[in-house]
Order: sequence, then structure tokens, then C-alpha cells
Amino acid sequence: MKVFWFGHAFFKIVLDDKIICIDPYDESIGYVVPKNLSCDILLETHQHHDHNNESIINGKYELIKKSGKFFFNNISIEGLDTYHDEEMGEKRGGNISFILRSKNYKIVHLGDLGCIPSDEVIEKIKGPDVLMIPVGGVYTIDKDVAFELTNKIKPRIIIPMHYKTERLKFDLDRVDGFIKKFKNVFYEEKLEINDSESLIKYNGDLVVLEYLG
Repeated sequence: MKVFWFGHAFFKIVLDDKIICIDPYDESIGYVVPKNLSCDILLETHQHHDHNNESIINGKYELIKKSGKFFFNNISIEGLDTYHDEEMGEKRGGNISFILRSKNYKIVHLGDLGCIPSDEVIEKIKGPDVLMIPVGGVYTIDKDVAFELTNKIKPRIIIPMHYKTERLKFDLDRVDGFIKKFKNVFYEEKLEINDSESLIKYNGDLVVLEYLG
């Protein structure tokens, strides 16, 4: 398993024999759009311009932008309906949180989650190997709610996303406040897990990925 971060909520995940991209943005938000990017599966958590720029993905791919269960050889993907705000979608609409499963790994990308999800959703996403969680506030949960949620979900590895950087053009909170909540923080160019034994070095730890741009 390999996880790459292109900034904001945009990730590329190599899982078994599939390449999965999640939430591609357009350049208007400040990040540089990756060149020559292709994938087998494209996931979109919601239809805002900083999460659904399909035009930058080359070639053919399976597009998933709705909730439900989907199967691709040894990989399953489940989209769960959540909300983009604390008022059940009244302000910013719905959001899909995705669970990716292979034989060895469970990965959760929460999208632009705006509130603590239902107990039913928490039960489904609980205990992932990797959790990608928004921490920047304003349009999503903030660092405090994100930390509360990680304690409920109990992931092995936590990757923060959707926070203010030097490139991002609109205001969110920076990641620093979230980082301070953790004893063990790893800074990586990418997350690479070769087998179950290599997960031993992480135990509820934070992994801050470098922006690849």
C-alpha cells in the first residue's frame, strides 16, 4: 500500500493492483494540478470544485461519486452518507465518506466531513489502518472535533488533510494545532506499508505527508 498527498483532500492510493484517486481539485484553489495522472478508480466525496476536477485524470477509470458498495477484484469500496456541516447538510450539503478494503488493509477517507457522524457510520469506519481526516475547520470539522473523532474511530495511522498551507488561497486553520495533540508525529514524503508487520511502527500515530506538487 502506498499513499500520496497532492494537497487539500486529494490523494492517490496504490492498493494491491489498483490505483485509486480521491477528490481532485482545480488550480483555482492555489495548488498545482498534477500532470500525467491516471488511475483505475476515481472517488469524489462531494461536488464542489475543489474536490471534483475529473478533467485532470487521464485515460479510462471507474468514477464513484455516490454512496453504496462497489467491488473491484480483491478491493471493495463503500461510500457512506455523511454531512458537510453541523446542520445535516442545510448549509453545505451532503458528503460521502469512503471505506476502502483489501485483503490486508482498511483505509477511510472522510471527505469534507462537517460534524461527528452517526453511531452507525462510526461503527463502520472504526479501526482502519489509515484514516484521512479534515482538520482545518471553517468548512469541515476543526482540530478539536477531529481529535475527538480519532479517539472514537481508533485508527492505526492518522493523516490530516484539508488545512491551510502556503499555497491554499482560502482561509482554513493550519495543521499545527492538530499536530500538538499527538505524542508521535512522523513526516513522510509518502506513506508506504509493505506488509502487516511494517504497521507495527505506527500505533495511533500522526503521519503528516508532504505536498507533492
